[in-house]
Amino acid sequence: MNSFEKLDSFLKNQPEQDGVYWGEEGVDQAQNLLDELAAEEFQLLFSIWRQRPKRWQMYLADSLVPGGNPVRNLSLLLTILNEGTDEVVPTATNSLLNFDINIVKSQIKQAAIDRVQSFINKNPEGLAEKRLKAFLMEIKAT
Repeated sequence: MNSFEKLDSFLKNQPEQDGVYWGEEGVDQAQNLLDELAAEEFQLLFSIWRQRPKRWQMYLADSLVPGGNPVRNLSLLLTILNEGTDEVVPTATNSLLNFDINIVKSQIKQAAIDRVQSFINKNPEGLAEKRLKAFLMEIKAT
């Protein structure tokens, strides 16, 4: 089994518990598997993530952090934010908070910012939305 297959299988087989998905151990293991991906495997990941279930996409977004290969992780994370389902928006945005905000500002597109704002407008009261609002304030600050 290659590194991509290991990551794909790991993300597919994570149990969902009472509406809360995984924890630090799951994130750490997924991050390690992401770090092991060769360039071609990461390209494969980039091309197939849309075809995976929402929960799988959320696990992936949660695992994309600055460690390992921050450039490719940020690129995929921003793509997920732009093109993923609405349910993935809070997870992807939360993961973006792990990156240097100045680098995120230089890479993020207005469409992604608008998407985060739209999510907040639809869901104004939760804890996740407070984090999303804080993210937008940082992105919009000059």
